[in-house]
Amino acid sequence: MLLDYLISILIIIVFVAVISIGWRYRRIIRRIHKLSEAADRIKEGDLESPIDDGGEDDLGRLAS
Repeated sequence: MLLDYLISILIIIVFVAVISIGWRYRRIIRRIHKLSEAADRIKEGDLESPIDDGGEDDLGRLAS
């Protein structure tokens, strides 16, 4: 009975971890995609479009 309880808890922890990792992955990829689109606009000569990433981490500093 204790083993079943521990296995259930472990399954829940793994499920939450997978969801959390997937959410963070999508968030980072979305921000990188926005930066890539901005780089394409710059490549085409559009130097006036703002790059608004909204982050205060390394990607946000890269965008500013």
